[in-house]
Amino acid sequence: MADIALPGLKGTNPLGYFAALGVLRTLARTNGQARLRWEQTPRPTPVVTGAASLAQIVELIVEDLGAWQDAPALQFEDIDDVKLTDQTLLRRYLLACSGDRTHSGELSAALVAEGVVDGKGSAKPTDFHFTAGQQKFLAMVRDIRSAVTEEDLEAALSRTWVYDSKLPSLMWDVTDDRVYALSAFNPSKEKKLSQPGAEWLALLGLSAFPVIAGKERTLTPGCAGKWKSGSFTSPLWAVPLGFDAARSLIGLAAQADPKKSLESLGCFALLESGIRRSDQGGYGTFAPPVVVWQQTNSPAPIPDPFSN
Repeated sequence: MADIALPGLKGTNPLGYFAALGVLRTLARTNGQARLRWEQTPRPTPVVTGAASLAQIVELIVEDLGAWQDAPALQFEDIDDVKLTDQTLLRRYLLACSGDRTHSGELSAALVAEGVVDGKGSAKPTDFHFTAGQQKFLAMVRDIRSAVTEEDLEAALSRTWVYDSKLPSLMWDVTDDRVYALSAFNPSKEKKLSQPGAEWLALLGLSAFPVIAGKERTLTPGCAGKWKSGSFTSPLWAVPLGFDAARSLIGLAAQADPKKSLESLGCFALLESGIRRSDQGGYGTFAPPVVVWQQTNSPAPIPDPFSN
């Protein structure tokens, strides 16, 4: 299989990073030899194997969309979000998802874990749960899945994103950060537009971040700090890795001092994005990433929060 670059995705944007992992996960379901690496450039671009062409990658993603139509991770009883106050219902949800290991099982394991609740008694979800208030995570994902098109997916992978869709945003795009909401008017009253192809692929990429219950909170690979003021650390690697290996590497990078081993594992940079949540409502965003480690004698990726 040939190397296929995905120039629409960038490793310096968490949304693009998650989306690249979503592409890898989709390819791995049909090709055990699927691999992902990052081009070692100022704006790292993912390169994948596991398909004959970009067109085939899009075709496989569209085909995979059908498997999610009735997937319990997205469609279970009346659940619109995973921040459930009914722990019995949460247990039933996770058990139902476990029967579909490569779709619902993986995704649900990355969304929520039993045994950890917040001050209101609701299940504490992944650190990547950025929605709040009237925004219901699973309901938003269902809306994206039902309306995302083949053209949206191809555009997300192949070219600079155009934000022209009224479908929901899961708020993982670094340009969602309030610091970059530079406007003569209050942007909170404007309808946020999105790139639904990237949003859907990023949702699939969450499978690389299975959560576990900690003493006081749910623990998410790559994340540290507090709920309202945390961080996400993402490694970039030049050696082609399969999905399971990439997932393991992400977990390793979250350790206290991974830098001594990262270069030997094929990494060339480690980025860190702050996680911010609003005081009112708790809506989350990613801050622009910074380079916290780079390979010796290697050009550093230059984060560009205004470019996907």
